[in-house]
Amino acid sequence: MLRRRVSTVAFLMTALIAQAAVASAADTGFLERVYTDDAGNHKYTVFVPKNYDESKQWPVILFLHSADQRGNDGQAQVEQGLGPAIKEQADTFPFIAVFPQAEDTKGRILTAWSPESPDGARALKILERVEKDFRVDPQQRIVTGWSMGGYGTWLMGAAKPDFWSALVPISGGGDPAIAKTIKDIPVWCFHGAKDPVVKIADDQQVIDALRKLGANPHFTVYPEAEHDAWKLAYRDPRLYTWMLDPAAPVKSTAPLLAKPRDRSVDEQKSRDAEPFVPALEIPSAISVRLGNDLLKAMAETIPQVTPPDVTRGVIANIGQGSSVQGVSFSTTLYGINYSGRLVRARVKAYTKDKVNVQVGLSDVRINISGASITGSSGPLGGGRYAQAGPMSISLGYRRPIWISFDVTPYIVNQQLKLRLRGTYFRIPDDNWSVSGPNGISASGLGMDEGRIASSLRSGLYGSKSRIENEILAAIPPMVAELEKKIDLSPAGKLVTGLWPLPVYKPRVRVWPQSVSTDDKGISIVLGATAAAINARQAPPRPRVIAAVGPDAQQVPQTEEFQFGLAPNMLGPLTQMLIDDDAARIHLLDTPIENFKKLADRQFLSEVIPDLKHYGPDVQIWSELIMTEPLQIVDAPAKSGGEEDVAQSTMRLQLPRLLISLAIKTDASSETWTPYAELEFSASQRVIPTLQKPTSLTRALALQWQGQPELNLQARFAPDLKPEDDTIDLPRIREVLLAGWAELTDGGTASRVDIADFDLGYSKLRANDITWAPPQIVTTFGAPGVKITNNFDQPLVYETKGPYSDWSAPYTLPSGESHYFAITYPLMYRRQVNGSYQVFTLPVGSHSAYSAPLAGKPPQLYQAKEQPQENPTNGESPMKDSDVQSATAE
Repeated sequence: MLRRRVSTVAFLMTALIAQAAVASAADTGFLERVYTDDAGNHKYTVFVPKNYDESKQWPVILFLHSADQRGNDGQAQVEQGLGPAIKEQADTFPFIAVFPQAEDTKGRILTAWSPESPDGARALKILERVEKDFRVDPQQRIVTGWSMGGYGTWLMGAAKPDFWSALVPISGGGDPAIAKTIKDIPVWCFHGAKDPVVKIADDQQVIDALRKLGANPHFTVYPEAEHDAWKLAYRDPRLYTWMLDPAAPVKSTAPLLAKPRDRSVDEQKSRDAEPFVPALEIPSAISVRLGNDLLKAMAETIPQVTPPDVTRGVIANIGQGSSVQGVSFSTTLYGINYSGRLVRARVKAYTKDKVNVQVGLSDVRINISGASITGSSGPLGGGRYAQAGPMSISLGYRRPIWISFDVTPYIVNQQLKLRLRGTYFRIPDDNWSVSGPNGISASGLGMDEGRIASSLRSGLYGSKSRIENEILAAIPPMVAELEKKIDLSPAGKLVTGLWPLPVYKPRVRVWPQSVSTDDKGISIVLGATAAAINARQAPPRPRVIAAVGPDAQQVPQTEEFQFGLAPNMLGPLTQMLIDDDAARIHLLDTPIENFKKLADRQFLSEVIPDLKHYGPDVQIWSELIMTEPLQIVDAPAKSGGEEDVAQSTMRLQLPRLLISLAIKTDASSETWTPYAELEFSASQRVIPTLQKPTSLTRALALQWQGQPELNLQARFAPDLKPEDDTIDLPRIREVLLAGWAELTDGGTASRVDIADFDLGYSKLRANDITWAPPQIVTTFGAPGVKITNNFDQPLVYETKGPYSDWSAPYTLPSGESHYFAITYPLMYRRQVNGSYQVFTLPVGSHSAYSAPLAGKPPQLYQAKEQPQENPTNGESPMKDSDVQSATAE
């Protein structure tokens, strides 16, 4: 009995141990946990590697999120930054990762993760708890963060320099004075060169200070990245290799986990990682005019990007009956396939709701594996049978054969579609032929092989209309391919590019709303949808506002490619921030240095003398709050008076902003006492213009006109009785004007890069920007191809377009340039030692003819672009030798 009980207990213990082992194995991946302290419960997330094993120690990463993920849901901090990158490689990620969440949604941003702040101190406590729950290597603790977390990474490193094995700040910044403290910690910092939120200088100054002390930090700057540099940094496998061994050298190149140029892999994963919950719909936000100039450029691209399978396929067996001298015969053609080359295309809108598309096909070949001929049963036809070998039909071997069809653009489910309306195709008699059959076997009375071959060929020649119909069957796949080439999603980037505030740039998606076709082109109007600031507090349905721009029928009917953006959409976008109580920022957290003076105790004591009565230890909270939405209105031309403006401009208006001041005299107190309020409004005329940073790049620049109008008033808090009620409004106004100038002159509200409209083979480049109320209209034209002779001898060369012969020789004198106003690549050749040197020059490129080293022969190289001295003006007038267009086709 005792032995049985012992066996039973042993069995139960074994089962419990096995059950515990199973539970432990299941506790991997992203785990939601709760940390409890005197302040209550705090949710956090920890990632545990799939192959976690307690028999060894594991490296740990503490991730500090950005300002947008503040809250207490315990999940938002995993949705951007390191979290999405781990999810893409969750099966192999070799680190434990800890994701605390900053809960103070109204506090300072730049110091939110300081170990001295409640959120920063709690993050370290949570890390301590994780190290108790899991087997962590204390020699491999890495702290990393993005934006607000980037600042926090520097602060954490400075506070505990012996605690961390590596620091990885992204899109942040720090005080260069901390360099002395962190100089022995390995650092790899990342920043986007086009970051409009945090200046790259904020990170650069710390890196420079470290290098002056002899440290060797890594600093990666992504030339095209903006504030979200984490999307590249956290997808670089070199980073994780370095985290494991920061002393090892970093390879100069390595494949990213997702290819940077592969939008379907990289950008789509980033978008999917960030919940896009619609909160606001803005009808008629954008207009796109696809004039016939653009349609022509698109046509040049179609042959280059159309997949080969569009012009090849299989045709079902063809059966037909015939009667010869009273005998019925049944003929079947089988094993039929076709192939061809799409070599030319033309696209043109020509009337209301109709666009004509023409495609030229060459070397079309219809292959027929064989034919069987059977006589009817009976005394005359019975026993008559023939089998013919392969035959083929060749079309378009002299010149292209043209298929023409009409389509009507329409919109369904916010997608632009093309409805096929009519087709036309005729095979020219002199541009097709039938060959074969190769080999015939026949049996039966009168089944002569020569007569059979002739009859089959005659039958095919007589089936011309049938062949035409089979070729026309290839048109629907072509139409589907055309639909894919119209991608208007990049328009959303220009919407957010105009965002004038230093924080909380909205996420916007655009969608086709209406379309209209006329004899000069196609007009498409796009609506815009903005994501909720906080996905978990989004409205059940997005709020829909009144249209802010024209409908498709009102878009100017031009043959150019034009992009119209209604900037007054910024009003509802900023109202969304106000409604979410997110349109506020501590003045020390703004990138505007002059505004920071209004958070400086010494300066504030000078302009508000009453502050001196609170002593030198008084703490001041200074917060900038937008209480009414930004407005963009038309400012008509005006002459005389203080303003003399020759043209209509925009006027940007900030109707009401507050600088809220609160104080506390006890540093340990958590209560701030309202003290004073500075209320002001600001407005200024602004003209959108086209800027050319280099000869190959374009940008929308905002030129601010005249002086800003700034109205200011101040008041003490209602319950406060100051000993000195003096407030120096002129000095405060002076600081606000200086801050406004800082914002508008080179700040986030000054320039938006405009990428070329790339169609794959051809492209268009912005060549004009105008204010046409209620829109900023950008017109695109041919980017051309430019060749400059930097050698001391003339350059003699020839050119060739995609459908032309080689041109007569051009002579380009030393120090001059030729410009070809085209939308497609240009072939270039020159004679060298009796043979031709041939290059294909991409559309929109600038090539320079020069000798790289003294005594070496000159070659054609990609020109090194220099910033233009006067980027808002066009290129200098070309010399007499300039070429304005390529040779005629």
